[in-house]
Parts: sequence; C-alpha cells; structure tokens
Amino acid sequence: MTYTEILFEPDAAGFVQVTIHRPQKLNALSNRVMAELDDAFQSVEREHRGLIFTGAGERAFVAGADIEELWGISPLEGQARCARDQAIMRRLGSMRKPSIAAINGYAPAPSFANASRHFSTGAANECDHGQAFIDIAQKARKVVFCGTLAVRGGKPKFVPAVRQITFSGANAVATGQEVLYVTEAAVFRLTAEGLRLEEVAPGLDIERDVIAKMAFRPLTGASAGTIRAELFAPALLPADCFPAFP
Repeated sequence: MTYTEILFEPDAAGFVQVTIHRPQKLNALSNRVMAELDDAFQSVEREHRGLIFTGAGERAFVAGADIEELWGISPLEGQARCARDQAIMRRLGSMRKPSIAAINGYAPAPSFANASRHFSTGAANECDHGQAFIDIAQKARKVVFCGTLAVRGGKPKFVPAVRQITFSGANAVATGQEVLYVTEAAVFRLTAEGLRLEEVAPGLDIERDVIAKMAFRPLTGASAGTIRAELFAPALLPADCFPAFP
C-alpha cells in the first residue's frame, strides 16, 4: 500500500516509527488513516522488531475520529466503522513486538498521567486524554506505562486517588494482566498487595529521590534492583537488553 496519510520510517536496527501525518486535522483518524495504520501494523508484525507510534505536529497526538466523515452515515455504517477501528486497535494491542506511543499534545488514549495507590491510572495534569484507545490497554497481556516520576515543579504523579479512571488496576489484577510503571528514577510493578518498587536508577537514594517525590509510600523491600546503566547512555542498547526480540 502507498501511504499518503502516515509516515512509515524503518531504521537500521529494525524498528519503525509510524507517524499519523495530518497536523492540519490534528491527526484525526479518517478511513484512509485507519486503512494505512492497519497495513503498517501488519508490516511491523511480519517484518520488523518493534514500533514507535506518534503523531505529526505539537498540538495533538490524535484528536479522535475524523468528524467530517461521520456526517450523513447511517447507524449501521457507524457501527461497522467502530467495529473495524476497534479491530485495528486490537491488532496493535496484541502485537507480539514492542510498541511505544510517543505522545505530544491531545491524546484520546490511556496513559501514565497519574497513578494511584489503588493501582488505577487516570486524569492528566498536563495533557487532555479521551477514551478512544482504552480497548488497547484492557486487551493487552502486558501494559507498560512510561512517564516521569513527578511533573514540573515537583508535584507528584503517584497520588492517593485519581479524578477519572482510564485504566483499572483492580481489573488488571483480577485478570492477571502484567502492569509496569516506568519512570526516569524508578520502575514499579502492579501487584495484588499494591504498587511495588522494583528497580531504582543508578546512584539514586530510594527515600530521598523516589519515595519523597510520591504522595504515598509504595511497597518496598530488600529485593529492589538497579536499572541497567546502559539505559541512560547515548550508545545503542546491547542486544541482551532484548532477549525476547532477537
């Protein structure tokens, strides 16, 4: 397929950056965009090592559906379109390759905006999130939320409760879903007992540099490890960082 609405940019290491390229429409998801994304996701699954998924411009990652295309369609046509789009997003969610969403601006998707001590993630401090891609996180076998430990000015992102839940940690625990929260300072794992500190960045003090920047205390223990130093270096990561993706 010839891509006109997305950019498909593979690199020498075998990873692909897929960019929705409709900045004038805030990267709204038209029928053409969805068809191209479907083809691109299948190509990544067949031929590449992983995916970075983003949107063009600074105003929006994705603004949602292209409303102009929805005018005049029947309820049955709308239902068919939703079913098709959900199937394409499920393809992304179930992909057996690593995928990263590089989000900047408005994003109708669940992300690590705030995380509560009750395991859920939700309402953002700095960007506006809708609901369109919740299905991806609910269906995936493993979910990795990536973000900073705190927002600018030091306000915690790990808080006692969130305003609006866009990802249910309780449901993830009940269904056996693996959930990690990865920040520049530490890595946390969702467990039935609570949020557990798994690893800390090299040279950081757990109490001073991690827990002091949270609004509640995570589960801790003597088993907390150290994040690999190579992850903070400018050089390419060694192959043994990706044992599941030869």
